[in-house]
Amino acid sequence: MGKVCSIRKSGRCFFKGRPTLLVLDEGHTPRNNNSQIWKALKKVSTRRRIILSGTPFQNSFMELFNTLCVVNPKFADQDNSVRGPRWKNLDNSSGINRGAMLGMRAVLKPYVHVHKGSVLEEKLPGLRHTLVFLHPTKSQQLLLEKACKEEMFKMIRMVSLVSVHPSIHAVVKEYFTRREEIATDINAGVKARFLLKLVQFADALSERVLIFSQFLDSLVFIKEQLESIYSWNEGREVVYIDGQVDEKKRQESIYRFNDETSEAKGLFSLGEEHSEYAGAGAVAEDKVLEAMRSLENFNQIFEKIISQPKESDLIETFGMEGQK
Repeated sequence: MGKVCSIRKSGRCFFKGRPTLLVLDEGHTPRNNNSQIWKALKKVSTRRRIILSGTPFQNSFMELFNTLCVVNPKFADQDNSVRGPRWKNLDNSSGINRGAMLGMRAVLKPYVHVHKGSVLEEKLPGLRHTLVFLHPTKSQQLLLEKACKEEMFKMIRMVSLVSVHPSIHAVVKEYFTRREEIATDINAGVKARFLLKLVQFADALSERVLIFSQFLDSLVFIKEQLESIYSWNEGREVVYIDGQVDEKKRQESIYRFNDETSEAKGLFSLGEEHSEYAGAGAVAEDKVLEAMRSLENFNQIFEKIISQPKESDLIETFGMEGQK
């Protein structure tokens, strides 16, 4: 125990005193001045600091201010009003005007350096968002009409689950459908049918697939279908993460999924931003969707597909288009 305490103490001394340069990836993380990580970083004495972030502005200008204090602890001391009207007022709609934003841009200019990523653009295809519209099956259409009559939050959940497959237990329980008649028919759910075919084609191209779902019911359903149809096993081909997985296991799962030597083929995770979302490599995604649309007796499930690049608004936000 004494040795552990000694190691921790020496570690604290090292990070507080020795580094001459501190670089923080995902540098927008320490943005709450009440969080332990923000308080810990405030104790670091390293003068030269760099934070890397594609989204430095998260929820409010006060959080941005806190992030800048991590970059330069003396930032708050340069103007006694920064914690008052200048920043707090911008979080109120009445405080946002052209003059205030121009003044804020001038404050940020010495600290914010925008990298347009031209080097990466030459070697990487970039991120793409592809929005796929699918035609629901007849059984799904009937249930969707019922779901759309529910109150808002229940409607969102039931529409999402029905869209995956009408045999999901929560759907059967709510609308008293005969599960045994459709449970073994993957084609009864258009989104489930699409996802399984996407995974099949991606696997053939040696690509791994990320599948996010806002609701646990649909995530578990898709995982179980892949295990049943393709004989995949959780912990080998299937990497599964939900709210019950602790942080250590979560990091181990992500590491295994990213390890090219592992047998992992798909990562399944709960994600608040998505209803259901699947992704593969950008090049592979184009090939997979093209192949799926050319399949006879399958292409009729598509209503339309919209593809567009995911462009960052960082440069526009800070008004630094002309800077290099």
